[in-house]
Amino acid sequence: MPQSASSTVDLPTVKLTGPLTNLEAHQKKVIKFRLKKANGKKVKAYAKIRLQGQHSLKFPEKNYAVTLYSGSKCKHKLSVKLQSGWRKSSKYVLKANYTDSTSARNLVSADLWSDFVRFDSNHPSQLKSKNNFGAVQGFPVTLKINGDYHGLYTLTTAKGRKLWGMSKKDSSNIAIRSNGYSRNTLFYQSVAKFDEKNWQSLSPSKLSDQQQKSVNRFVSFISNSSVAQFKQNAHRYLNIPMLINYYIFTNLTHNQDGAGRNMIYLTNDNQHWYPIAYDLDATWGLYENGKILYPSARQVRYNYPNGGDLRSGEGNRLLQLVAESFPQEIQARWHFLRKDIVTTNRINNKFKNAMLAVGENNYQDNFKVNSNIPSKKITNLEQLNKAVKRQISENDQLFNNFTKNVHQIDFNYTAPLTK
Repeated sequence: MPQSASSTVDLPTVKLTGPLTNLEAHQKKVIKFRLKKANGKKVKAYAKIRLQGQHSLKFPEKNYAVTLYSGSKCKHKLSVKLQSGWRKSSKYVLKANYTDSTSARNLVSADLWSDFVRFDSNHPSQLKSKNNFGAVQGFPVTLKINGDYHGLYTLTTAKGRKLWGMSKKDSSNIAIRSNGYSRNTLFYQSVAKFDEKNWQSLSPSKLSDQQQKSVNRFVSFISNSSVAQFKQNAHRYLNIPMLINYYIFTNLTHNQDGAGRNMIYLTNDNQHWYPIAYDLDATWGLYENGKILYPSARQVRYNYPNGGDLRSGEGNRLLQLVAESFPQEIQARWHFLRKDIVTTNRINNKFKNAMLAVGENNYQDNFKVNSNIPSKKITNLEQLNKAVKRQISENDQLFNNFTKNVHQIDFNYTAPLTK
């Protein structure tokens, strides 16, 4: 069965030349970067390259973060516009999408998240001025490393303060990320821990004492609030509409990692925090290892703290409090989204167009060189269409009358001790 709707496409090619054979985590190397687009246009640069990701580091095909420079000594960054409508940037990501043989989930889901933000008048103004409302964008490419074909990749914009409209000079602009499911990242402790298992500061890379206080103010409010206290005071600490969007989006796409292991929070004023969706390849029925599909995946029940129940935020106390405190607002938002944004045809067309842009020839070439891609026999356009239909239907059942259904959800879950 074809992977896509069937097409033959001549994709852009990225060529990396340099010492990449034994690249290790947190290590940077200088290489030559060449991009040849299908229309013949070329980008030539030097680049500092490093491995990108956490869970994906163990896969045979790696993700790479690249920063482009104009010379071999890498003194001057080279900002280029890789697609029409994008802003110039020197930072990009080459994503292997190794667990997702369609290579479509991450970018299509990011585009859907940008719709959630774009069509919400309460979104932070900083996101409006930047690319795709804070969500990554990208396009498919073939990758060659030192002359050897490595298969199908996507070349995407990079997460970070520029994507999110944040200023390096403004100390009230902060971005943090949860690195795992723990009592700390799920808001059961009132002081944020920054280490490999708990929180990571994305911008700035090291927090000042004042910025640390801002983070702890946010974390402490959530960990210490009852539902009544949260409902009364949340507007002082959070952008509630953005959290409502995120709660719905996480349930709709079944973004399991997005509830704890990979959740990004931003503030632009030291006071009001909000989430951003990122790294969305384990969505629409595909489990994180790419080997099995939800809902048949028993591993979901064993490997996630609340057994795969995203209705209760997978044990995330912040998402629990949002659901319990604002059911009417969540229900109203769902009805708005279902009019034009969350429709079966619209989302299926996004996937169809994304996969047509790859081309069946490139899928098959990728399978030849990467024969162990775990999901190649269980996901394709047909499976995605079925997942979209099922997950929209399930969320209709949940959100159409959420003011009633919220009382059927068990919110008494307590996160496990950090291992």
